[in-house]
Amino acid sequence: MLRQLTALAALLATANAWLPDESPKARMTSRGLELVPAAEQVNATEFEEAAIVNARNGKHRRWTPGRVPLRGVNLGSLFVYEPWLAEPEWKDASRMDCGDSKSEFDCVIRHGQTKANQKFQQHWQDFIPESEFDLMVAAGINTVRIPIGYWMYDAIIEPNSERFPRGGLEHLKRICGYASDRGFYIFLELHGAPGAQKAQEAFTGQYAPTPGFYNDYNYGRATQFLSWLTEVVHRTGEGSDDRMRNVGAIGVVNEPLSWENQVDSLRRKFYPDAYNAIRAKESQLGIPRNDALHVGFMNTLWGSGNPKEFLPSGAFSTIFEDHRYVKFDPSVPKTHDDYIRDACTNDRSSPGEDPTVVTEWSISPPDENTSYWDRSDANKAFFQKWFRAAVIGYERFTLGWTFWTWKYQSDDWRWSYKGALDAGVIPWDLNTVASSGACNGYI
Repeated sequence: MLRQLTALAALLATANAWLPDESPKARMTSRGLELVPAAEQVNATEFEEAAIVNARNGKHRRWTPGRVPLRGVNLGSLFVYEPWLAEPEWKDASRMDCGDSKSEFDCVIRHGQTKANQKFQQHWQDFIPESEFDLMVAAGINTVRIPIGYWMYDAIIEPNSERFPRGGLEHLKRICGYASDRGFYIFLELHGAPGAQKAQEAFTGQYAPTPGFYNDYNYGRATQFLSWLTEVVHRTGEGSDDRMRNVGAIGVVNEPLSWENQVDSLRRKFYPDAYNAIRAKESQLGIPRNDALHVGFMNTLWGSGNPKEFLPSGAFSTIFEDHRYVKFDPSVPKTHDDYIRDACTNDRSSPGEDPTVVTEWSISPPDENTSYWDRSDANKAFFQKWFRAAVIGYERFTLGWTFWTWKYQSDDWRWSYKGALDAGVIPWDLNTVASSGACNGYI
């Protein structure tokens, strides 16, 4: 199996795939992971061929619609460690040895900067090996969303008060190279914002008692980060180092405060500043408009207000993110049938916010351990149907989806795309979902 994966990686690395394409390049068989013969692959359209030629000539199209939706996974806990997702490694004395630390910030304090850097370097190197990108290819994945923290840009870390691991950028480039070599579309997301956009959330990189992001100083640091990241992406997208060539979008902040806690300055101040910082850097670099990055915002359904309200009138290449964890939605009755109905019929886009992508979702139910919702064989058919129904619904109403998450260090496959593949809950061939009948009787 290892030899098969190594050979496959070498073959796929020579490809110049650029767009999400409906014809699989690899598949899982009874003999293991195998390349699909060229004769069985669907030919690209003339439009796509032109885009691929442009990519080979260094004229990259960072957003060109393929014939299938974005179908992807998040690389959760890779660059922003969430202990619940990878608790065995987090607590293992021979690995991260973070004990009861609640976030990256706390673990760095526990070890001191030098030792913490070494621990996190090893994590970044090992957590998602290159061979797993071949599994994603075999499973029909064409997109990866990568959460990152502002501390990847060392220059904006407060040296006397902020403790984060250093040296992640080269690993981010390496991971983007693996994804680009396989033709994946790459969505980078500012998951951890300066000061923390939410309190007591490890996904911000720090378990802050209050959200400290919503002020001019931290907005400024975040826009500095986005400008820097834009330059890194474009400069590592061509020439001798083109590992980030398939990065097509940057999300300006993950899951800001919403609904009754929403902060008006987020839309009035930060969103336009973030958008302008990315476009100003692209203008400075001489990036043509058709090679511009998409700039991502949480959509209106998230509850932080209309993200377009204060953007410049000529704003272009924007993309909007919805996160759909049904377990937290009190409006959906907690029954199997109602979860399927919601998946099939709930339009997760907002008027005027096109394209929308459901960039986080899972098949984790409201009561994970009760007999009605647990992972027993009696419920397996429900989870299979729920996944298929969700895919049908998201692809019906939006540009596509990225599941949260690829890897969960637990046997609970309801949060793990890889685990659900192994359990037979998620199909290896996503093209079978449309004809699965999961939404029959609902739409």
